[in-house]
Amino acid sequence: MELQYFATFPAGFECLVEGVLPALIPGARCEKRFGGAVLFTLDRKIGDADTVSCFTNVFRILGSWNSNTRDFSGLAKEVTRMRMAAQAKECVNPLPATFRLRFSRENLFVPVDKEVSKKLENQIQADTGMALDRLNPESEFWLFTRSEGVTFFALRIPLANSGSAKPRRGELKPELATLLVFLASPDLSARVFYDPCAGYGSIPAAVCRVYGARGTGDSVTVIAGDIDQDVISFLAERFAREPSVRVINEDATIPGSVPDDSVDAIVTDPPWGEWEEGSLRGEPALSLFYSAFLQRAEAVLVPGGRLVVLSAAKEIFSRCAAASAFAGSVALSGFQTDVLVNGKKSAVFMLPKT
Repeated sequence: MELQYFATFPAGFECLVEGVLPALIPGARCEKRFGGAVLFTLDRKIGDADTVSCFTNVFRILGSWNSNTRDFSGLAKEVTRMRMAAQAKECVNPLPATFRLRFSRENLFVPVDKEVSKKLENQIQADTGMALDRLNPESEFWLFTRSEGVTFFALRIPLANSGSAKPRRGELKPELATLLVFLASPDLSARVFYDPCAGYGSIPAAVCRVYGARGTGDSVTVIAGDIDQDVISFLAERFAREPSVRVINEDATIPGSVPDDSVDAIVTDPPWGEWEEGSLRGEPALSLFYSAFLQRAEAVLVPGGRLVVLSAAKEIFSRCAAASAFAGSVALSGFQTDVLVNGKKSAVFMLPKT
């Protein structure tokens, strides 16, 4: 039986996600692409072996309407009458013990008549055996509309391998880190990854997670570098049991232990010039850093290797890239998409070495 799913992710990666969806979830077939989301079918339940860490939410669709203007109260009555929630037993095994009900219109939660909502909650409890918990549920049922003109009733699937739920300040969320890895190597053919500004290690962790889910973790080498000794100590402890990760205390702008022409993909979130103290504050200093960083990145990449960079200083980085050895890539085959990172307007760049 074909099961229908709806998954959300950071906007700007729609083409990438559609292309790599079969690699993320083997057997998945894209039905429709939305802004920051994809609707797909699968002839089985999503399992722990599937890479769902690039998604912010994954829903199992229980009902759908080709309209986004209908009143939620009327829709909730229809869902109750048709006992759509009963399908939830086919979605997750075991079924979560608790749930809550949410109503969202174009990404904004909205209130619904309490009596209507209560009747639907009671029906869900009767059909599934799940207990209502409005404060800290294990899962959620959503009735939500999209600006593309559709409405869905769905069960939000708990994501067992989605990574840390509460990133530290400055730490990349796992869904964005995973997308950056796939942008660097959509077919996962890269065997040596390098993050010279590794910070909390979100990107190296994403590489390990993605390759590990395919049983190919021992075939990849991940170099995690940083100039801060405290960061290095943290990284060494975090990846102590990851033999594929090598932690190095080196400057990303000068030659070090990483040989030239030895890296398949550089994926990194370098300084933005905002939170750093001293030498990297201000445009002149950041321009000098990016220029030296780009020169070193071009040197260590193999021909055809990809550089993927996330930065909020997108104008500065764009100018430096256009003046670097990646200038041809910027003009011909580069990739740039704007993203929000913790509410900050940023951009992701992909530059292949020609």
